[in-house]
Amino acid sequence: MTQKLTNTMFTGTLAASKLTGALGSNDGSALTGLGGSGATISASNPTISTNPSGGVGTLWSNSTTGNLYCCTVATAGANVWINVGIGFGNVWELQGTLHGYSAGGSIGAPNYTSVAAIQKFNFANTSSESDIGNLSSANINAPGHQDRTYGFVAGGYSIPSLNSIQKFNFSGSFSSSDHGDLSMGKHNHVGYSAQTDGYTSGGMSPGPINVIDKFSFASNTTASDHGDLAVAIQLSQDSQSSSYGYNMGGVIGSTGNDTVQKFAFSSNTTATDVANLTTSRYHGAGFSSTVAGYAGTGRTPAGTTGSTSVDKILFASDSSCSDIGDLANTAQEATGHSSTTNGYIAGGGNTSEVGVTNINTVAFSNDARSTHGNLGTGSYAAAGIHN
Repeated sequence: MTQKLTNTMFTGTLAASKLTGALGSNDGSALTGLGGSGATISASNPTISTNPSGGVGTLWSNSTTGNLYCCTVATAGANVWINVGIGFGNVWELQGTLHGYSAGGSIGAPNYTSVAAIQKFNFANTSSESDIGNLSSANINAPGHQDRTYGFVAGGYSIPSLNSIQKFNFSGSFSSSDHGDLSMGKHNHVGYSAQTDGYTSGGMSPGPINVIDKFSFASNTTASDHGDLAVAIQLSQDSQSSSYGYNMGGVIGSTGNDTVQKFAFSSNTTATDVANLTTSRYHGAGFSSTVAGYAGTGRTPAGTTGSTSVDKILFASDSSCSDIGDLANTAQEATGHSSTTNGYIAGGGNTSEVGVTNINTVAFSNDARSTHGNLGTGSYAAAGIHN
């Protein structure tokens, strides 16, 4: 005799042979006690703006590529999704995981001759690195940019100012190729890297400018206008969140400045004044964690020839900066680099404006400062890049 189990409960052991027929099409949403938050299945990848309700540990499966991602940092608008399968590449993030690069620059005083060398150092250890390739055009005072495949150097000074954008492949020969142009020749400007585009702000061309340029990482084209800074400025420090660029300090006319200006990557608008550094600062290095921007070393106050201090601004509040303390070495016109755990200030010049090889670090977890080996050659006013 066949019996039917309806809306009731049974106890004891039920033999598998007694279960016949098809189960209903229940979706399992009422089941409890299974643990975990499950996986979201989507035809596309998550992004840094994909805010998981399950927080850290949430899984995301791309049904098109088969790649599986896990959320390791759950911060609204700045989430980190790691590819946990055998597929290539994590979701884009503004920090690097492998290396810092110092591209171009000068050996410093007394003649400040520009060089084309590209130097690389490891984030994971303190081994010194040397020349691994060359830019096609030697230059100084240009910013660096990066996507997942290439490093970019935009503009710079090489009598006259350059408008060319140079790029090199992180996995190639490291010799650079042309990648379009900025809207004008410029130097003493700063740079930012969003997921698909690079941005520059301020600088000289030949006088101080307030222009914000935007160029595509994917195509070899001329940069487009992306609004303006609130005031023309040069020799600033740069930091960035995933959505905004920050132009910090710099020089207006011949006077050092402490203003922090902020602009959106998503819209072509004028930057706004959101905060102030603890002191006027220029010729310094900028770097970023997912939650804060840093401006370090340089000349502060105006007129001095080197500093060891580092300022920090929290992106969530955009309140005035705090001084987190001093680095072990004085430097100016050094390069700034960001890994997922540390900020790096590499090279620059000493108080005699001679290029140095020191690499200093700031731990994002507690702002502790330390040293991290050396560049192979003293680098002054180079472009800072990371991957």
